[in-house]
Amino acid sequence: EKDPEVDTALRVIADHSRAISFMIMDGIFPSNEGRGYVLRRLIRRAFRFGKSLGLNQPFLNYPINFVAISMKNSYPELLENIDFMSKIVHEEETRFAITLDKGLAILDTELEELKKNNLTILPGDIAFKLYDTYGFPLDIVNDIAAKKNYTVDEESFNILMQQQKERARSTWQGAEKKAPTSLFKPLIEKNIESTFTGYSTFTDTAQTVALLDINGTLIEKISEETSGYLVTSSTPFYGESGGQTGDTGTIKTPTGSANITNALKPSENITVHAITVTEGSILLNQKATMQIEESKRLDSARNHTCTHLLHSALKITLGSHIKQSGSLVSPTRLRFDFTHMSALTSKEICDIETYINKCIMANLPVTTQIMTQKEAEEKGAIALFGEKYGDKVRVLSIGQKDKIVSTELCGGTHLEATGQAGCFVILSEAGVASGIRRIEAATGNNAIQVIQKQHADIFQASQLLKTKNLSEKISAIIEENKNLRKKIQSLEVKETSMQGKNLIDEHLETINGVNVLTTNLQNEISPKVLREIMDDIRSKVQSGIICLASKEQNKAHLLLHISEDLRSTFNASHIVKELCPYIEGSGGGKPGQAQAGGSNPKGIQKSLERLKHIVKQTKP
Repeated sequence: EKDPEVDTALRVIADHSRAISFMIMDGIFPSNEGRGYVLRRLIRRAFRFGKSLGLNQPFLNYPINFVAISMKNSYPELLENIDFMSKIVHEEETRFAITLDKGLAILDTELEELKKNNLTILPGDIAFKLYDTYGFPLDIVNDIAAKKNYTVDEESFNILMQQQKERARSTWQGAEKKAPTSLFKPLIEKNIESTFTGYSTFTDTAQTVALLDINGTLIEKISEETSGYLVTSSTPFYGESGGQTGDTGTIKTPTGSANITNALKPSENITVHAITVTEGSILLNQKATMQIEESKRLDSARNHTCTHLLHSALKITLGSHIKQSGSLVSPTRLRFDFTHMSALTSKEICDIETYINKCIMANLPVTTQIMTQKEAEEKGAIALFGEKYGDKVRVLSIGQKDKIVSTELCGGTHLEATGQAGCFVILSEAGVASGIRRIEAATGNNAIQVIQKQHADIFQASQLLKTKNLSEKISAIIEENKNLRKKIQSLEVKETSMQGKNLIDEHLETINGVNVLTTNLQNEISPKVLREIMDDIRSKVQSGIICLASKEQNKAHLLLHISEDLRSTFNASHIVKELCPYIEGSGGGKPGQAQAGGSNPKGIQKSLERLKHIVKQTKP
């Protein structure tokens, strides 16, 4: 209560810390869209207010710890996940600290330009660039500008913001037009429904109740070699939803037959079949016999049941902070996104595979129950954040009564027992976003094919290397390559020394009283070798400006050195930035030495000519 600005900062940090804690606990992570963007803004706003209090390093883990301790009685999961939450926040603070410094440097430069030109209004496009590229809210720009007696052209900033929103809206509307909910709006308006029978059967006979062309217009007939959409009064086909892809198969009527290439679920009570008529025509209000492609349905079921086992295995192996952040279940593979900060070790991957395969070999029963959502929660069933559930939910459990390994809300199709999965193998593990990892895996025949391919590759490699101990042989080859690289580098250094002397003899000239050496080495020379050549020339040219350029794999490299006696007149970092546009790149460095890289080697010669022009025009 001594300084209103300090009081505001403290209140903002306290309020935002509480919101940040609960958002991360609910499985939300910083991103550029949706609720993830809200979280990102809260973290950055709290960090910015902390910076106004002199807190220049990440600090939010302290108030977040306090939130967890203060609320542990009502929300024990906060304290259980505190390490994970702290990592998420620290990473976001660190990232923003870097962009904040870059943005502040740009803003300072722009304000200096205004000062030189006796202007007091910062253009709106500059403020928008800071917002769009560096995440600078307008209030930060206003605050910094006001302290230096400048104002921001908010009107033009708002125009640019509106234009960006309109672009985003038009993109969203374009996507919406292609979305199933929009395409099948006529079905929803007419209250057309279909009953799903696929949990217990692969075939069904039902009435055709709606036909649509590929644009979503209601029609009465789909002719031979024509594609469209079909709704029947009941169907065994699972409509794409909950991460599981739709079933495929065939349909026959008295007047024709068709391939069902996909099944979609635009709303809870409708399954729409995407069809291509192969013979005759499909008419409205006629009986239709449908048959699912059984092998693909079973492959999907293997992957879906193992997805639930994977979720359980991750919690056991990595910790209770693991939450599902997305999934894909298809006949060929499964994909599972989850919350975790670091890459999995080979041991962790092995432990997860072992756990799931033990569950498969135990042939645990897979059972389902329909109950209220409250009953499901009491049973300990996992519900996914952001998913919509009805009054009644389907709870899928894996395991015996005395030992249930997984209980989740799920409407997908599954195995009757885990043994039907055959086996499980992880194909890859990688990061896909901040705090989000992704595992891809295969089961059953697909897993066996992966293992057989790996065995074949190992056998072929052993044959080529003529060894039974691959790891030992590869280690020996790596060591041999290291020794060869050392020999090559030694030869390059000798060649460099000779090259440096030749370059001085051929290219050193005097411009405006300054020794200048510029040369395009052209050949495939890396920045490392370029620096070695530079060191050799510097030792021989005591005073002067040296700029070496080279091309490597269609990339341009520039290395600029200015001797100490000339640095009061010339700055390598400033000059190299003037040369960057010619090679379509970027660069920087120190007053004495700077470098640049670009994608246009053809511009090297012009950049060297520009350097000579700068020296010629600068008063010594």
